[in-house]
Amino acid sequence: MKNAGIISIGNELLSGQVVNTNSTYISQFLKRYGISVNFIITVGDDKSSIIQAIDACRIHADLIYITGGLGPTHDDITKTIIAEYFNSKLVFHEDILDDIRDMFRRRGKEMSDSNISQAMIPDKAEIIHNPVGTAQGMKFKQEDKTFYVMPGVPFEMERIMTDSISKDMEQLSETRINTLTIHTTGMPESELYSKIEDWISDQKQIGISILPHFTHVDLVLYSDVPDSFSILSVAKRELNEKLGEIVYGYDDETLEMAVANILIEKKMTIAVSESCTGGLITDRLTNVSGSSAYFMMGVVTYSNESKVQILNVDPVTLKRHGAVSPETAKEMALGVRKLSGCDVGLSSTGIAGPFGGSNEKPVGLVHVGLSMNNYLESFEFRFLRDRIMNKQLFSQMALNQLRLTLFRRSI
Repeated sequence: MKNAGIISIGNELLSGQVVNTNSTYISQFLKRYGISVNFIITVGDDKSSIIQAIDACRIHADLIYITGGLGPTHDDITKTIIAEYFNSKLVFHEDILDDIRDMFRRRGKEMSDSNISQAMIPDKAEIIHNPVGTAQGMKFKQEDKTFYVMPGVPFEMERIMTDSISKDMEQLSETRINTLTIHTTGMPESELYSKIEDWISDQKQIGISILPHFTHVDLVLYSDVPDSFSILSVAKRELNEKLGEIVYGYDDETLEMAVANILIEKKMTIAVSESCTGGLITDRLTNVSGSSAYFMMGVVTYSNESKVQILNVDPVTLKRHGAVSPETAKEMALGVRKLSGCDVGLSSTGIAGPFGGSNEKPVGLVHVGLSMNNYLESFEFRFLRDRIMNKQLFSQMALNQLRLTLFRRSI
């Protein structure tokens, strides 16, 4: 079985300015083909560090994946170092430069002269076309080792992996591992595990990983037996029965996709009024392709005055109960539903923090309002002191409560 090493290059990765998602993606990608990653090395834009990393990888890995440093700026030194490492000369490719010029033209921009360097490719490299960027991928073979060099921009690297490198992996793979990811939300990892602990211990042909995220928990199932598709399908059904409505999607499905599917199926429209989430719920709902079929309006009513003027929230309600209250959340949801003429009104009002809380209304408190025909309710949730995480959690709970309410009212 082949094994791999990953080298991520970039000063920004070492300084923490950029999170290294590329290594995670490549590891997960290779796992599908039964290829294990022995180690991951992160180095800065430094010649000696890059060479040492390559030397270390070639000793312990059959396949080496290198990302970063292929851009047109002064600190993008990977290509020059790689060319030297493989005793290769940089050769100009007119066709690549034409493609780069055409890409800039399609975007309505003028190509900078610095991009000409991206048409220079080591003569011992097999060029791997990059359909979404200007830096080409490269493949080198040396003895029994294979080196893949890719841009560090995540969506460019991912596209090269799926479009081109996947073909190599299919040929190399002795075992294809099939996977299924089950997304859950609204239940902490420990409680979820206790519900399926016995089920996990009974599994002989499936591997299970529990991956907690701060807004949700994923179950990743994988199997390499000949009938793995059927086995994973049975596991999916059994886990759905055990976990019930906390499951909102599978694999690439998001919570907003799950909400969208319900709204489209029911032929319902929605409008959103937000305070503490600052438009994040609206952003997530409109991330789904075809959202114009169900999403009609989103308003951010941050001040009390805007809540009164735009949503017709009663000033007495604000004075008596405050902006962060069940009463205000309900009036916001009802107000935006009436304003838009939609079937559903959804609202959020809370204290994101890190300041502004009290004993009665602490930081991390949010009220979600939901208005539909003959239905008006609010829901309270309490979370953390981190402002950005709270906004994500508030939007997650708002969308999930909408999903649950729509689901339960259809039973």
